[in-house]
Amino acid sequence: MGSRPQLHETSVTYQGLWHFSRRGCGRCQSVVKYRTCQLCRSRYDPNRGLICALVLVVACRGGDGLLLDVMHGSIRKKLIFLVLLATLPVFAVLLVNQVNERNDDVRLAEQDIIIFLHGFSEVQRGITDSTRTLLGTISELPEIRNGDPVGSRRILSTLLKANPIYTNAILVDLAGKVVAMGRGQDKGLNFSDRKQFRDAVRTKRFASGEFVIGKQTGNSIFPFGMPVLNEDGGVEGVVLIGVDLEVFGGLYDKSRYPGGAFFGLCDHRGLRLYRHPMPEGLNLGDPIVRRVFEAAKGEDRPGLLNAVTSEGVPRIVAFEPLRLTPDDPPYMYMFMGLDHASIVARANRSLLYGAVVAVISLCCALLFAWLLGWKAIAAKIDRLALAARRLGRGEEGVSSGVPYEDGEIGQLAQSFDTMSVLLKKREVDLHAAKEAAEAANKAKDEFLANISHEVRTPLNGVMGMLQLAKEAAVCEEQRSYLNTALDSSRSLLRVLNDLLDFIKVGAGKLELLEEPFDLKELLEQVAGLFRQQVAEKGVSLETEIHSCASGYYLGDAGRLRQVMFNLMGNAIKFTHTGSITIEVSAEAEGKEGIVRLDFAIKDTGVGIPEDKLEYIFDAFTQVDGSLSREYQGTGLGLPIVKNLVSLMGGKCVLKSTVGKGTMVFFSVKMLRGRKPGGEAPVRVRPVESPPLRILLVEDERVNRIMARSLLDKMGHTVVTAENGAAALGVLLEQSVDVVLMDIQMPVMDGLEATRIIRTSPEHRGHATVPVIALSAHAADHDKQRARKAGVNEYLTKPFEKEALMRVLLTVIPGGE
Repeated sequence: MGSRPQLHETSVTYQGLWHFSRRGCGRCQSVVKYRTCQLCRSRYDPNRGLICALVLVVACRGGDGLLLDVMHGSIRKKLIFLVLLATLPVFAVLLVNQVNERNDDVRLAEQDIIIFLHGFSEVQRGITDSTRTLLGTISELPEIRNGDPVGSRRILSTLLKANPIYTNAILVDLAGKVVAMGRGQDKGLNFSDRKQFRDAVRTKRFASGEFVIGKQTGNSIFPFGMPVLNEDGGVEGVVLIGVDLEVFGGLYDKSRYPGGAFFGLCDHRGLRLYRHPMPEGLNLGDPIVRRVFEAAKGEDRPGLLNAVTSEGVPRIVAFEPLRLTPDDPPYMYMFMGLDHASIVARANRSLLYGAVVAVISLCCALLFAWLLGWKAIAAKIDRLALAARRLGRGEEGVSSGVPYEDGEIGQLAQSFDTMSVLLKKREVDLHAAKEAAEAANKAKDEFLANISHEVRTPLNGVMGMLQLAKEAAVCEEQRSYLNTALDSSRSLLRVLNDLLDFIKVGAGKLELLEEPFDLKELLEQVAGLFRQQVAEKGVSLETEIHSCASGYYLGDAGRLRQVMFNLMGNAIKFTHTGSITIEVSAEAEGKEGIVRLDFAIKDTGVGIPEDKLEYIFDAFTQVDGSLSREYQGTGLGLPIVKNLVSLMGGKCVLKSTVGKGTMVFFSVKMLRGRKPGGEAPVRVRPVESPPLRILLVEDERVNRIMARSLLDKMGHTVVTAENGAAALGVLLEQSVDVVLMDIQMPVMDGLEATRIIRTSPEHRGHATVPVIALSAHAADHDKQRARKAGVNEYLTKPFEKEALMRVLLTVIPGGE
């Protein structure tokens, strides 16, 4: 037979076995006394509990953000959490150990039951081996060999007296008839049909039988048989012997097993041989629970399972098959069960006790931290907090009242008192600095407004006079000079506009409008404005708008037009041959109704060196910054483009190859819009408005002369005034069709004059006269303020004749 683990001496009783090694094999659930399981030879990791504890500690130390959120509150709350943080890992490890102990208790019970059962199986093997040896010895005695009834009876009787575990010993011949009995009288019994008799005759070896119930004792008996061989090896007879299985009941009672446990035996067919204690309703010879028997039958070695036993109780059941030799099939199966509920309840009680002790210890630590925190720290912190609140209310001469020698809190109190003294001084300094900053910001805004006004006002006069001179020119050479002067004036105006836009974007004061516009129409307008310019350079201009991008959108068409103007201006400036292409596509975004419009402007110009691309979008930066550069400009166009595109939720990317051209890609996000309701009647737009009587209010003499001359040449009758008050006097004396009102004027500005026209009862007859503002202030908030005052249209200086004609058409009846 193979080597088997020996039963430890401390496992004879239930209590002693609970102190056996508390390590268990995770593979076969057997007790591991050393680092290697003696049954399945698998390795055992003794550090698994420590690893679990370390994992818990690491988990407790994670989540810094959550920890900081929880720590908000009073100083005592923080102390509580600090103590909790310091002690929680320890208590957590203790709790984990308690949980492990609880699980170990359950596992230990499973291991114990295997050990207990193995002890019983060793007893049975000892009985079987002893029986084999004993029967082998007496089968060779002459009286037994010769079939002497008297001598055989004496030998068998002596055997029974010496071994009370045997119920009877009988010598039978080859026919199965009784030759001699160790106890009792032959009543004509014949054993030829018994399994132990047949197997012993057939195999000529020690054989097991099938259990019987003693007629006198009522106990379960398991028989064995040993053949009696002659000198030639032939079978002369068989010695039969019965083992009283009640011997296991005595062993069970001595071991003091817990309530709900049982010990049982079944034969190779699954019939119950023995059960102790025997509950009511169960009988010997009945089949045991099929699931339990199938589990035992399917294993070649001891095993364990959780099952509901015959009386309907869930139990942990250990089983072990018994064989006469390692090659023989099991002749008997041995079982032992423990009440699963009682085992779990005992383990849970141990866990609960450990948890209660841990919780009480933790509460004591937290209570101590709460009391100590209030006495030593929180009370003094409250004083500092009260002093801080008094200081916050503006009280002067506030002191904390905490002794400075009280460690870190004393240092904090000293720092607070020093801060209280300095804070008042800094408050005065900050108030002065705030007023200075506000004054500087206001001065900057006023400076920008004044710069815009002071540059645009004379520029308006220059451009107006140039336009008048152009119309009065008598030869082509003079017209050429005047066109050049006008182009230079327009370039100066673009520089001024770019500079003001750049400043507004940087200050975050640029606001986008949301108005419906047709993307295809906008693209055609942009391309149309540049077609003559590209034609003069011999460059082709192509536009392509994908079908998915066509339609109406809600957005700031003016700013989108400005982006394309700047990019197209650069493309035309740097392209001398080849082509320029504008391509537009669209892609729906995740949110409903939002579309990303993708624009690509490609040219075959000179290109940009790779080392210049990284700062091409920087303000005031040009590719060629030398004094001899070929292309002029301020370096504000691309920075403004980038900022505007960013404001519209997009990005701008530039790719270029020197000598081959440049591609600028930019995207903007806009909502899909609808075509404005109502179809405008188709009509021929007049080139000029009909003759009007116009009141021109302008304080600057040159601009007044220029505007009057333009209006005279357009066929209008002009009445002038130098300020708002003079304009109101003119309106009281005569009627006009339109008022052209400058905004910034002495005595009375244009906005105040407009409000009086719209609201004064004295000017009720002129309340509806159209007012067109003429101003060098180009900011959006200036335009909004003018419209709130009652202005109908807003014309920014400097303006050209065509722009003046268009705005007049919008305000007169029958115009736009």
